[in-house]
Amino acid sequence: MKGIVIKDVELKENRSSASKTITLLQVGEKFDILNPRVGTYEIKWVDIQTKEGIKGFIKQENLIEIDSKYTLIERSADVRYSYIAGRHTLG
Repeated sequence: MKGIVIKDVELKENRSSASKTITLLQVGEKFDILNPRVGTYEIKWVDIQTKEGIKGFIKQENLIEIDSKYTLIERSADVRYSYIAGRHTLG
């Protein structure tokens, strides 16, 4: 599964805000999600690998998950997306 960073975030060495920062990921950076989320409802950590091959952890709240079945569309007052009986429409 893939992901996109939605706000600048520190890539951590472990599943802890207090752990060492490996690098800073900026809004819009894409990465691979290596393992499912781990943690409580309030703080979920995601194990990721950047396009440069750097592995670490970021909080779930800092990303959007994307898979091959869906396309991310920027929200706008003039654009609506619907899924009806297996058919995708824009209107």
